[in-house]
Amino acid sequence: MAYPDSSDVSDGDTGRAEQYNKLRSDALEPSHAVLSGLDASKSATPDVGDVYLAYDTSKIYFCTVDDAWGELTIPTVPLEFVEIEIPTQSTVNTADTWEDWDLSPYIPSGAKYVDVCIKINVNREAGVRKTDSAVNRIFTNWNSVGTGNFTAHGELHSTNSPVYGIMPFYVNMTVELDANRHIERRTNAWAHGAYYTITGYWK
Repeated sequence: MAYPDSSDVSDGDTGRAEQYNKLRSDALEPSHAVLSGLDASKSATPDVGDVYLAYDTSKIYFCTVDDAWGELTIPTVPLEFVEIEIPTQSTVNTADTWEDWDLSPYIPSGAKYVDVCIKINVNREAGVRKTDSAVNRIFTNWNSVGTGNFTAHGELHSTNSPVYGIMPFYVNMTVELDANRHIERRTNAWAHGAYYTITGYWK
């Protein structure tokens, strides 16, 4: 598109021609920039009025003082919990291994977290965690042979405990889902060691 200059203003009004050139200059050369890229790639010397969209961190920066960025704070929306019909309890396929658990058949796209209830039998340990996490999120229910005591949640208890006794106990855990709605789970025995039940998700 061709832009006219002040010579195209035919009425000879010098003031009007200067005003026109100012408007034309602002249109062709904006006084500030709106840029985007990696967060670490933003300029270290922004000008007042510059805006930067960091798509890897979902942050928006703006400059009100030369050579300094400010960050725009965007209010967050509270997550909503959604109950689901409890599917059949499931167990792991391999003992003593953090294995992948695909929850996409039960949880819709857009969910952020899942609540899992784990039934841990006597002399078993079990847990769930985020995919590729290095945290060993394990709860135990051990009966110490010959002592009459057992360990639950990492604490020693007597078999006379009204809470634990030597019966199975239940643990509720919340886990962050990955982009494909997978998490990891583990128990030390593949058969009858622990049962996992999805109780709901957060979106």
